[in-house]
Parts: sequence; C-alpha cells; structure tokens
Amino acid sequence: MVNNDPNDKQNTGMSAAQGCKSYVFHADKNTSLRLIDTPGIGDARGIDQEKKNFENILKYISQHKHLNRICILLKPNNARLN
Repeated sequence: MVNNDPNDKQNTGMSAAQGCKSYVFHADKNTSLRLIDTPGIGDARGIDQEKKNFENILKYISQHKHLNRICILLKPNNARLN
C-alpha cells in the first residue's frame, strides 16, 4: 500500500507524522471520539525540530475547548524518554 499523505514520512529517525492530524470516529448520534496524531518524541533532526514539534502540538490542541485524555505511545524497544 502506498501512502501519499504529505503529513506522513517514513525516514529513519524522523517522526512519521510531520504535523498534527485529527481522526474523528462517531460512536453514535451524540458521541464522537477524536484522535490527534502528532509528531513523535525523539526526532533525529535534533532539539530545534523537537521544539517546533511541541509548539505545533500546543497550537493544534489549543483550538479545542477541552481534552478528556492524553495517551502517549512509545515503541517498547526504544528508550526515548531519558
């Protein structure tokens, strides 16, 4: 399967998502779930890129009235939060 989404990159060491992107799932008429995909932690391009990623994440989530939960997914074989 070819991924032509310009937001997604598959270069080694770079975050796969280059920007924030929302996916909304409608459970029923009055309930929806929004998942926000963001750039990962530990971008190989360095601390300046990390700062840009976090600034973009904060800017993106500030557009929403509230957040109910935050889930951070890490690869189990990578120790990135030292």
